[in-house]
Amino acid sequence: MELVDPELRDALSSSTSSLPATADSVEDAHGSIPTTSPGRLESSVIQPLCGSQPVAIDAERGIWEAEALLAKWKRGNTTWYLVKWKGFPHEGNTWQKRKDISPEVVEGFEATYQGNHLGVRLLKKRVLRRRVEYLVEWKGRPESENSWEKEATVSRERIMEFEAS
Repeated sequence: MELVDPELRDALSSSTSSLPATADSVEDAHGSIPTTSPGRLESSVIQPLCGSQPVAIDAERGIWEAEALLAKWKRGNTTWYLVKWKGFPHEGNTWQKRKDISPEVVEGFEATYQGNHLGVRLLKKRVLRRRVEYLVEWKGRPESENSWEKEATVSRERIMEFEAS
């Protein structure tokens, strides 16, 4: 699988091999919107797993291999995917816009999508205006990005696990 992030591609020199950068949050009226900050690449280097190396498709152009898409998050007209990078621990997971991911990777994820499952852990439940919401912890992302999500965006299996605990 490959994922292209044009913001990173232009910001990297040909000698850089420390992708992915971590995503920072930008607050909006509803919550956090994740964005990638090329200016922080050097200060946010993620160490690869022992015995595993990051997989670059084309490091000069900023094209890196994604191991999996773990979750989907939609805000307004923008769909974000939580990317697990091949050769990096989950702490290196980043949010990427749909347009920056190869269509084949997105299509494969969407073909089996039945709500967020792999990339989430449910922390709490609440009922707000007669709608059930869950406080979601996004795998590999900082606590500050935890967010309340509608029941329909979480897989049935993950909800059943939460309710049983």
